[in-house]
Amino acid sequence: MTDPTGRTLYLQIVDDLRSQIASGELRVGDPIPSTTALQKQYGHSITVVRKAVEVLRNEGLVFGQPGKAVYVQATPASVEAERVSVEDLAQQVADLRTQVMELRGTVEQLYTRLGHPYPNDDAGQPARHRKTGT
Repeated sequence: MTDPTGRTLYLQIVDDLRSQIASGELRVGDPIPSTTALQKQYGHSITVVRKAVEVLRNEGLVFGQPGKAVYVQATPASVEAERVSVEDLAQQVADLRTQVMELRGTVEQLYTRLGHPYPNDDAGQPARHRKTGT
């Protein structure tokens, strides 16, 4: 379902509510209008309105439960900042993995230079740190 401009109806609602949240018209902690109120405001079916709210929920902008109010949880800017932070964290983890593999290679070389075999588990794989239990 689209309007004459070609924009999907539920995305029109998403864009408008997202804009209200970004501008502060709807603030974090505020309830968004009910499904019925949104249906009347935009003149679209309940299905279209629910889809729009679902998109906002998936974006992390709102939260709620069926039969209860849906509240603004974050602004688009804060969600974007968090997403960037998660991407940065993923890159840091990848960098650390590379460093660990390089260190492992160095440790294996040191064992070889000392004339000792690198510790392996029963399957021939390098042993992992194990807790000595009681």
